[in-house]
Parts: sequence; structure tokens; C-alpha cells
Amino acid sequence: MECIRSLADVNRHDVALVGGKAANLGELVQMGLPVPPAFILLTSAYTIFVEANALAEEIERVAEQASSQSLQQLEETSCAMRSLFERSAIPPDIAQAILGAYRDLSGDAVAVRSSATAEDLPGTSFAGQQETLLNVRGEEALLEAVKRSWASLWTARALAYRIRWEISSQSASIAAIVQQMVPADAAGILFTVNPVTGAQDEIVMNASWGLGEAIVGGRVNPDTLRVEKATGRIIEMKIGEKAVMTVRKEQGTGEVAVQDERRHQQVLSPEHVAELVRLACEIAAHFGGPQDIEWALAGEKIFLLQARPVTALSSPGGMQAGELPVPPGDDAWDSEGILPPQPFDLWTRTNVGENLPFPITPLTNSGFPALFGLDKAPQSEPPIQGLRRFYGRVYLNEGRSCITLRRAMAFLPRSLAGSGEVIAKARRKSRGNGGHGASSAACRGSCVRDSVPHDRRGRDKRPRSSLRKSIHGSMSSCKKT
Repeated sequence: MECIRSLADVNRHDVALVGGKAANLGELVQMGLPVPPAFILLTSAYTIFVEANALAEEIERVAEQASSQSLQQLEETSCAMRSLFERSAIPPDIAQAILGAYRDLSGDAVAVRSSATAEDLPGTSFAGQQETLLNVRGEEALLEAVKRSWASLWTARALAYRIRWEISSQSASIAAIVQQMVPADAAGILFTVNPVTGAQDEIVMNASWGLGEAIVGGRVNPDTLRVEKATGRIIEMKIGEKAVMTVRKEQGTGEVAVQDERRHQQVLSPEHVAELVRLACEIAAHFGGPQDIEWALAGEKIFLLQARPVTALSSPGGMQAGELPVPPGDDAWDSEGILPPQPFDLWTRTNVGENLPFPITPLTNSGFPALFGLDKAPQSEPPIQGLRRFYGRVYLNEGRSCITLRRAMAFLPRSLAGSGEVIAKARRKSRGNGGHGASSAACRGSCVRDSVPHDRRGRDKRPRSSLRKSIHGSMSSCKKT
């Protein structure tokens, strides 16, 4: 049975054999675009591994029970499955085929990328759900990385995502891409459509020093560029404080501090931006829709590492009459228990941004509301969402605080109609009493606000006297309205 295939011999029609990620990459190779050489360990190899180690019964049990499990139980199941895969052996003929293809490829550093059959498809992206292992060196390390890649089909996030989209875990399979490692000086991601506004005539790209894992993992504040698709003109450029970068170690990767002089240095030259725009437009036109693309820059050469369809976009036309704002969110694991949006929702990082300036984990996401009582509401009142996670970071619902206060002081009728105007008046009054303005990011009509100014660690730089005035102004406005 065939178990190895060159990436150059793969296209988008081979999803069942190579998974969605590899199928898309193979299509880029067929287009003649700059993709690092690679071979694919087909889904048939995963099937042989499962059968040889008698794992089918355990996989069937996990698949049947997953839909009724909590997130904590899914995490426990995932750990058990990972341990099971690590203890299992790759059949000798499969192992020899992998090592033979590895020697032909380079025998040096490679990246091992998972490619599931339900991944990177037009309706479901599975972005970040499965494992990618960078800078894998040596034959023994490669075989262990392949097993980890296979086991990542059963991560808690992947299980939850399949449950959410009603994808059968019993029929799920996975391939592995073994790809020559790019010695990246810089890397990033780009969208061939503005993912926040939905504008089809814009390209949005992020760039940072080193490998792309720091950006993908949300551990660095990268450069962000908005570019006009038709002309390549840079509409807006924000230079991020690139404090850390991911680099290659002897085995695997690590995170190091960026030199001070490079932290605020622009990563991409105008020539690099123009080339990325050209490649992005070609890819989007070929696939017939917006694409999410990962790239790396080695010297002056750009390499394409991944292309997947953009599966969630804001409407460029804005909100329709009578439509409630839908808060933005790009993760599956925090969707459980999210309440419907309210007209008075006002999401802000004021104060909480000082305590939690970085992207949070699922544990913080579930524990933080309980710790501060943000998941509680009087039984006589309809519950209101107090905390949400937007694009990795915690936001508090300032509208909920004002509504709760007014209820407690008997200033608010039981009907919440018109409460949005109450909040707006309070905010305007607050600014008039010494509070500072705010920069807004409108995502499908939601009000998600980051107060400014902040220092490099995300702490509010306003004088304490101004803060006291702002708070006093908000409280006074709530009482008077």
C-alpha cells in the first residue's frame, strides 16, 4: 500500500489521501509558487499504524464519548490518547519508508506539520487544532514527531471543534507533511481580505522576526499592515513592539528576546510587501476565495508555508436594522456558555488589561469569571455576559457593570430597551469630566474598546487624578441619567 508521496505530486483533489493542508500546499507547488520541498506521509500510514497497535477500539470509544464530555474531560481524554500513541510503535516498513524519504529530502532539519482530512477546507479551517513541530533533526526524532503529529488528531481542541461542526470523529484521519525547514529571518501571516471589516479590496498582513510560531501563538506584538489589493499601496502600517522571537535550537525551537534596536524596526521592505501582495492575489484568484496564508522570509526569498480558506468574515455592509451586535471571536474552546449579545454591551480592557495584558489560556478563561463573580447574576434577572475572550485577550463588559449598578439603585426599569443610549450618555459624561478618549475597533457592530494611552506592559499611563475623575464621572452619569 502506498504510504509516501512527494508534495509535488499532490493537488487539491487529494484531500482524502493527504489532508486539507497538504492538498492546498501541493496545489501551490503545481502553480509554480515558492514552497519548500516536502513529502507526505499519507492517511494510509496512519491507518496502518492504528491497526498494527490495536488502537481502533480505543479510538472508537473516545469518538463515541466525546460529544457528551466537558472541556476538562476532553483534556483528560486527549492526554490519555497522546500517551497511548507515544507508547505505540510505527510498523517497521512504514518507519523505513519515512526514513528513506527523509534522507532523500535532506536528512537535516525539517518541519513536521499535521494535515487532517477535515482541515483547511472551505467550511472548516481547524486552524491551530493540530500539531506542528519545527526544527526536527535526526531519524529517531523524526519518527517521534510523526507519532505526535498523528496523536494531535485527538487534542481536546480538535475534538471540541469536530463536535461543534458535527464532524464525525470516527471517520477523521490525518496525514503528516515532512518539509524542509526554512531558516527564516522573519515570518508572518496575511489575509487576502480584511478579516475585521470584511473589506475585499484590502490585504492585511502581520510580520515579526524569526520563525512564525511567536505570531501564531500570540506571544508577540507584530507589525501590522493594511494594503490596497489592486495597487499594493500601504494604507496603514503599525510597527509592533517585537519583544521576542522564535528561533531554532539544536533540536526544536526556543524563544529569545529581540535586540532593543530591532524591536521597533520595520520587518518588511516595500519590495517584500509588493511580492507578498502579488503572491497572495495569485493564490486567492486560483482558489476562488479569500485565503489565510503563512509565509517565511529567508534572506531576500519569500517561501509559502500554508494556505487555507478564510472561514469567518465580518460583513462589509455593517449591521442591518434591528440586528444585535455580534462580538468578534476566533476560537472554538470558549464558545460554551456564551450568552446572546445585548444592545448595551460595551467590551473594554480598562483595568483588566493591566492584570492580563497577554493572550490567556482556557484555564484562565474559565476560572477568571468565577473568581470575581462575573458568571453570577440575581436569579430574578436575566443573565448578562460579564467577560469574553476576543482574539486571545480578556475583555470586561462595562455595560453590564452600569446596568447592574442602576438595577441595584432602582434607577433602571425592568425593560432594558434603550439601555444602549444610557451607556452612551454615561461614557460621554465621563469624557467631559476628565476621562480620556478611546480608540475603537468595530467588529460587526460590537463595541470593543482599548483605552489609551498604555505603556509597553499594557498599563494605563494616565495620571491617577484623571482616572479618579473618569471613574467619578461615570458613576455620576449613571445616577443622573
